[in-house]
Amino acid sequence: MRYTLLGFLLLGAFSNRAQFGNPNLQSMVDAERAFIAMAKEQNTRDAFLFFLSDDAVTAGPEGPRTGKETIRTQPVSEGWLHWEVAYCDIAASGDMGYNTGPWEFRAQKTDDKPVAYGEFHSIWKKQADGSWKNILDIGVRHGAPMERQSLTTSQMPLTVSKHSSVSILDLDKKFITAYEKKGDAAYNTFASKEIRFAREGELPIVSKENWGAYLKKSSFKMSDVKVMGGGVAGSNDLGYAYGSGDVGVVVEGKEVVRKGTYLRVWKKEDDKVWRIVLDVVACH
Repeated sequence: MRYTLLGFLLLGAFSNRAQFGNPNLQSMVDAERAFIAMAKEQNTRDAFLFFLSDDAVTAGPEGPRTGKETIRTQPVSEGWLHWEVAYCDIAASGDMGYNTGPWEFRAQKTDDKPVAYGEFHSIWKKQADGSWKNILDIGVRHGAPMERQSLTTSQMPLTVSKHSSVSILDLDKKFITAYEKKGDAAYNTFASKEIRFAREGELPIVSKENWGAYLKKSSFKMSDVKVMGGGVAGSNDLGYAYGSGDVGVVVEGKEVVRKGTYLRVWKKEDDKVWRIVLDVVACH
């Protein structure tokens, strides 16, 4: 059975009662839920082709890739990729925001047990006709989660910035320079108190305190980091940057280097200082 976009939006709205007072945030989350519904009722490939923008950024084995051609050439799979929104935030202008949460994959839709787990991260942008398109979608894999995540949003609402627009790429380059000099200590200066981290192979890290504990046991390294693109909301209070880097990981006791894709979401807190609220590194 095939549905129209309106049908999927209604399915998402009625299966999940309104949970936010902000109508723009609600409509963005409903768009994600319609995406989820289409992946189940039709198939994952066609859902991605429908909801991703033509120039959407995804992660590949050689770093970020732009466009949907790789997705378009994939055969339709019998598998089922399911995901849920666990955290979301949106700019004061209501034209850009992001969602993140757990995903799981089943080899067949009828299977009871998933064969893979991970975390998704999607940037959404409102189109001229009022619809939403997913302009960046990057996921990481990790082990089975210990508990279900409940849906939350930022406790620091955004307001339209009174100051001139920021160059999000220059801002991200400033962080990269600090990271090259100080390593993970650079986050002490740039990270929001609401920061969320995602690293390939790791469960989501949702606080600076948990990040500190993670660093004590982690061998994660990233070098040759290059920013490749990004964007800022119309209200100049939320933006994102993405790029590539060489990621050093330990596999069976030996360090290997893989090409990674990173995403950083930046937020202007109290119309004063830009901070990182989401930091993702994926390796495929």
